Order: sequence, then C-alpha cells, then structure tokens
Amino acid sequence: MATELALGNPPEEIVKVAEGRECDLIAMAAHGHRLFGDLFHGSTITKVRHHTAIPLLVVRGRKK
Repeated sequence: MATELALGNPPEEIVKVAEGRECDLIAMAAHGHRLFGDLFHGSTITKVRHHTAIPLLVVRGRKK
C-alpha cells in the first residue's frame, strides 16, 4: 500500500492514478448530496464513475 499526492482536477487525477497503478477497485467516501451544487457542478464520485471501468466502492460517512 502506498500514498500518492496528486495536484489538479480531483476526478481526473483519481482515475489517472488508479489506472496507472492498475488498481482493481477505487474506494471513495461520500458525505451526502448537496442538491443544487451537485446538479450544476456534478460530484467527484459521479465524474469518476463515468470515466473509468474500474469498479467503484462508495461508502457513506456517519451523520454527526
């Protein structure tokens, strides 16, 4: 297991690193919907899932 710091557009960098390392799975945490913000800008998770064939595991965080 390794840690990598990437600068740039988060969805693009996540896909680029995962594909470059030949990952079998991308795991991401979700904080919930922002409704209007997600409608206009899209979410990182949505952009990642539309730009890779690697399976995506989305885990929702606990509510405070």
